[in-house]
Amino acid sequence: MTLPLANPGGCARLPADSAACPACLNELFEPGNRRYGHAFITCTDCGPRDSISHRLPYDRAHTSMARFALCPACQSDYTAPANRRFHAETLACPACGPQLQLLGSGAATLAGEPIAETVRLIQRGAIVAVKGLGGFHLLCDARQPDAVARLRARKQRPTKPLALLVPNVASARQWAQVNDAEAHWLDARETPIVLLDKQPHSDAMLA
Repeated sequence: MTLPLANPGGCARLPADSAACPACLNELFEPGNRRYGHAFITCTDCGPRDSISHRLPYDRAHTSMARFALCPACQSDYTAPANRRFHAETLACPACGPQLQLLGSGAATLAGEPIAETVRLIQRGAIVAVKGLGGFHLLCDARQPDAVARLRARKQRPTKPLALLVPNVASARQWAQVNDAEAHWLDARETPIVLLDKQPHSDAMLA
């Protein structure tokens, strides 16, 4: 996406969205960290950019984060040059950032902790739409043929492959054959969808 600058002879390109970096993931799963479990964790090295920007220049005031005022702790991170969140325009924490919601088909808020309840719904065979960077992911349990069949019917995709979500390369290797070049792309900051050859036993695992 390229947006014009005030100078009609020049243009600038917004940075692309990227997945959470290793440092943010460590904080995300570190009990006691003030960003523990924070779904919108980000820093200057990672997070949404293009998908939340309204116009250039890329400043917080020109993004979807503009309405979330920084709490004192985040403001301290934002203004500290030695902090990796120095001038991180997507900076937030559970005290001052966006909050997760789980909505039913009628847009009514469902009770329970959103992530835990979403997991329970998927385990029961539900199809869930999860808003992520740049759009929605339609999720179901790939090990439940009925759920996959319903997803295929709703998307009118009877035979086209569906993407599998896995947490890391080691997990992907349980389902697919992964060489070094493919592992590199699976670990890339853009976290692209990578086409892989199935393991001989993968169909039996999904049966």
